[in-house]
Amino acid sequence: MVINNSGNVGIGSTAPQSLVTIGGGGHLGATGTAPTVATNDCGSTAQGTITAGSTDIRGEVTVGTLTVTSCAVTFNTAFGRAPICLAEDDGTALAVKAATSTAKLTITSASTMSGDTVRWICIE
Repeated sequence: MVINNSGNVGIGSTAPQSLVTIGGGGHLGATGTAPTVATNDCGSTAQGTITAGSTDIRGEVTVGTLTVTSCAVTFNTAFGRAPICLAEDDGTALAVKAATSTAKLTITSASTMSGDTVRWICIE
C-alpha cells in the first residue's frame, strides 16, 4: 500500500491517480482530474462541456447545441475493466443510455440532447 504526497492511496499500485486506486485500475473517491470531451465527441460538429468538479466516477456534461444524440466522455484514467455507468438527463425526462469501455463513457439518446446537461456515475 502507498500513500502519495496528494493523499491518494494505492493498493497494488505505486502511483495512485485517484483517492483510492486498486491494482492500478480501480477507481474510488470523489476527487481527481476531470475527464474530457473532444470536438466531435458530442455530435457531428458539437463539443460538450464538462462541469467543474467532475471526475471519472461521477460528473456531468453539458451537450453541444447542434442535433446531438450521442456524447462520448473520455476518462482521465482508464478503468481496469469496463465500469457500470448510469446516466440521466437534466430533468427533461429524456431517456439516455450509458455504454462504456475501459477508457470512455458513451451517452446516447433516441432524441436530441442538444444543450442538455447529462449526469453520470460509474462503478467498477
